[in-house]
Amino acid sequence: MKRPIFLLLLSSLLLIYFSCSDDTDETTPAVEITAEFTADVTSINAGDSVHFMDETEGEPTSWSWTFEGGTPNTSSLQHPTVTYDTVGVFSVILSVSNGNAEDSITKVGYISVNGDGPTVAVVANFTADTTMVREGDIVRFTDSSTGNPTVWQWTFEGGNPMASADQFPTVTYDSAGTFEVTLIASNETENAADTLSKAAYITVVERDSTEELMAKFSVDRVNIQAGDSVRYTNRSTGAITSLQWTFEGGQPTVSDKVNPTVVYDSAGEYTVSLTVRNADEEDTETKDALITVTRVDIKKDEVNANFTVSKTNIQAGDSIQFTNRSTGRPSTLQWTFEGGTPATSNVANPKVVYDSAGVYAVSLTARNANSEDTETKASFINVREKSIATAPTAAFEADQTAIQVGDTIHFKDLSEGEPSTWQWHFDGGTPSTSAIPNPAIVYTTVGKYTVGLKVSNEKGEDEIEKEAYITVTNELSNQNELISFGFEAANNGGVISSEGEVKDGEVLVFLPFETDRTSLVPTFEISPLAKLSIEGQQLTSGTSEVDLTNEVTLTVAAEDGSENTFTLRLITHFDGLDNAIQGVMNSYNIPGVQLAIIKDEKLVYASSYGFADRESQAPVTNQSLFRIASVSKPITAVGILKLKDQGLLNLNDKVFGDDGILRNQFGTPPYSNDKQQVTVRHLLEHTSGWTNIPFDPLFSNISTSQAELIADMLDNRALEYSPGATYYYLNFGYMLLGRIIEAVSGMSYENYMQSNVLQASGVNAAMQIGGNTLGQRLPNEVKYYGQEGFSPYNLNIERLDAAGGWVASATDLVKILRRIDRNPDQPDILSQSSLNELYFGFFNWYIYGSLSGTSSVLSRVNNDFGFAVLANTRVIPDEEIQNRLLEVINAEVASRTEWPDYDLAD
Repeated sequence: MKRPIFLLLLSSLLLIYFSCSDDTDETTPAVEITAEFTADVTSINAGDSVHFMDETEGEPTSWSWTFEGGTPNTSSLQHPTVTYDTVGVFSVILSVSNGNAEDSITKVGYISVNGDGPTVAVVANFTADTTMVREGDIVRFTDSSTGNPTVWQWTFEGGNPMASADQFPTVTYDSAGTFEVTLIASNETENAADTLSKAAYITVVERDSTEELMAKFSVDRVNIQAGDSVRYTNRSTGAITSLQWTFEGGQPTVSDKVNPTVVYDSAGEYTVSLTVRNADEEDTETKDALITVTRVDIKKDEVNANFTVSKTNIQAGDSIQFTNRSTGRPSTLQWTFEGGTPATSNVANPKVVYDSAGVYAVSLTARNANSEDTETKASFINVREKSIATAPTAAFEADQTAIQVGDTIHFKDLSEGEPSTWQWHFDGGTPSTSAIPNPAIVYTTVGKYTVGLKVSNEKGEDEIEKEAYITVTNELSNQNELISFGFEAANNGGVISSEGEVKDGEVLVFLPFETDRTSLVPTFEISPLAKLSIEGQQLTSGTSEVDLTNEVTLTVAAEDGSENTFTLRLITHFDGLDNAIQGVMNSYNIPGVQLAIIKDEKLVYASSYGFADRESQAPVTNQSLFRIASVSKPITAVGILKLKDQGLLNLNDKVFGDDGILRNQFGTPPYSNDKQQVTVRHLLEHTSGWTNIPFDPLFSNISTSQAELIADMLDNRALEYSPGATYYYLNFGYMLLGRIIEAVSGMSYENYMQSNVLQASGVNAAMQIGGNTLGQRLPNEVKYYGQEGFSPYNLNIERLDAAGGWVASATDLVKILRRIDRNPDQPDILSQSSLNELYFGFFNWYIYGSLSGTSSVLSRVNNDFGFAVLANTRVIPDEEIQNRLLEVINAEVASRTEWPDYDLAD
């Protein structure tokens, strides 16, 4: 793999990025810092403000606040004031630094906003740990809905079970096919429910009987406390008729389930093995001392029940939002609400309605395996009789005010002040009066007509009259305008929704690369009483199918027969860019290429070219997966910075020795003094002091394990430079960062990254660490072709993991890019201070990846654009393909003036 290229463009000035390290005074001890803050109030009404006070210990010099639901939503002040306009429960994050140390604190659900303002609607959303599996495999689903849902209704086409009410269900798919998943998320608020269906979301493929039988598995974590469980996932290949797991120290100790869950009750280090068999052969994978179990800290897990409420004084019929604040990791909760509906609940943050006046107690009992605690607040909720404060104010609207004879108008009451009676009168209408809030009235006679409404309640009454409000005609309309034209995903089998631009007799509409243009259903708006046709076929908006393979003319005919025509330009390909990429492929004999471009943080173009497998003529698709080589490094860097933001490590932490993150677990301690000075930052910035002289350790002796390789480097290879002094691009350093992520997080590198970086960026579990051989290709992974005399399948990709082992699509990569780009539309997954580390803070940067059979580029072009492009071959010199692809894509970005406004990643 080649070292990355980092560029910063300012006006016409080109600066090359070099890593460096500031000198520090080693005689001055670093001042530790502990983030903390308070607020003058935590329960407010919509529109009110909260004053936050920094109470950090350790002399902070910089502050980075994040206020969910607040205005502003970020601040660098020490003591900011924030306004909350939306009803809901919101979290607050503070990250602090004093120049020597950093810390952050998150208070979940810290601010409760009450009142009659807008509420946070439930928006259903979910992800799966993988969307492509083999028959018999398990898929784990994760609810990511917003709006505080409390009820989940899942439906799994083709799954077992076919339905679930769990928030995080696990489903087995036994038969090949593509299957839909649906989630209805709801709570008890006025924005009660939302439904999300993902068609053809899960792809189940048949197990290949010709594929080599090979036992392989992964785990969700490797470091746990006694009493915790570990989920195992079978990754074996080949035709499997039976399997056998053995779990040292686990419950159960053996299993024949495909993806078992195992509980470990006793502290220790335990080995796990998996044997897979068929009629002809068997294979076993054993991982020694894989699971580390530590004793439970009883004191740490002692439960302390506590809760807060949105308000304590209400009138009958109102509701109160309760928020659990218990500490000690309670596993169950039991609420009791005197006078409330419901009277009891076991959800974390219930909403309770009080219908009768009175003074009521609330109780919460929190439990875990070690303890329980109860918090009771007597005479806590005061409910007064419901009263109407003021007389109503009359107001109304109509869905249309100019109609033809015989048409119907729907009226809507907009009165304020809770009216209890309505008296409408409709001159010229049928009926001419009404006592319901929202009546429908027919007009059968030409004329202009007045409408009046009187409303009342126990405090008084009010009325309003609109003269000549309704116009009824019997003339033929000459209106023939095309107001809008586009396509809705719901009407087109999941094709992205796209609104066209109507201008100067043309309609320009973008649609994705793979769109089938032979059967599309347009959605449009035209002048009242007009009709739209294409080549003589009259269309109904949202219903009629039409073949748009070729350029067509849209005709809008008015009621009086006059016509207006528009040329439809339907763009699914960027022909100039596609031709340029095809030219690069021809020049360098590239089998296949995949491209994804983002503009304003939206995925606006995703295209694929050539073959994923030349021999079978299988094409590259936008779902194809490629090895990305050194483009793995910025992803690993994001993982390290995420741990920093979570307060789990400092970039200046030592790596080796008694005070190091990895301590003395590799090689033969004590290590040399200079190696004990290597920090996380040195590894990130390629300034550890190690070099690739006499060879790059990650590309020699491919049978050596990671642990053996690290031990050899610690025992036998001296540092060429003092840590922090000299930049030297080093794959080994990023492989070490993967081990640091494992040590700090207690999870495998791959699982931590998928849970904390990939899922947070909207990337599904198809992106994972690749295999070494052709037989270990992942579902949808391309075949690699070497042109430089090296075999793409004589590499230890699994050992490269954090340095160059990821397999991904171009779309996966730009989804991550747009969550670390400092732009506002897609929330960044790192703090502002972390986004200023490395090259992430630059206006423009790009990184190349290169392996035998692999060429890759990830580029932040500027504040507006970014892209990823992947190819399944490499030539010598090995930056030729990347340079040419970078050149043609940058030229397209600079010259194209028309871009889609949709987001293909939605």
